[in-house]
Amino acid sequence: MFGRLVTKAVVFGGVTIGAYGLNAYDNHDLNTNYTLVEAKVVSVKKDCFIKAGKSKVVYKDTSDLAYMPCEIAPAVAADNGFSKTAITEHAVVTYSYRSPVDKRSYQGTLERSGDIKAIKNGKKFQVHAHKTDADKSRAPKGNPFSGKAGV
Repeated sequence: MFGRLVTKAVVFGGVTIGAYGLNAYDNHDLNTNYTLVEAKVVSVKKDCFIKAGKSKVVYKDTSDLAYMPCEIAPAVAADNGFSKTAITEHAVVTYSYRSPVDKRSYQGTLERSGDIKAIKNGKKFQVHAHKTDADKSRAPKGNPFSGKAGV
């Protein structure tokens, strides 16, 4: 009994330390190799998916979420026994930014789900542009369009 408890504690501690290490490395990489630059939304592709708890509507013969036009999502949700609250909006955003490396314009993409109403063409926000690789960028954590993004 005590041996199992110790084993569980060691495994839990190892997983926790591993997750902390990955997060620390990611933050170090971001702070060392990237700089914040202004970006502008070029295009937004909005759709919806249906998920409630562990249940979700998937593409046939896969476990991948089924993305669909938001106009048909309520009917699909009802046909599959979900309420309207299980419908989540999703956006694929293409943005342009000027690289600090060569001052040329490049494009990147990001995906966000949930509150995406503020995402509009022409909207400006900040992205992390790589300091040495001109066409490499990373979107900020969180939702950069809500005013609460974790950069």
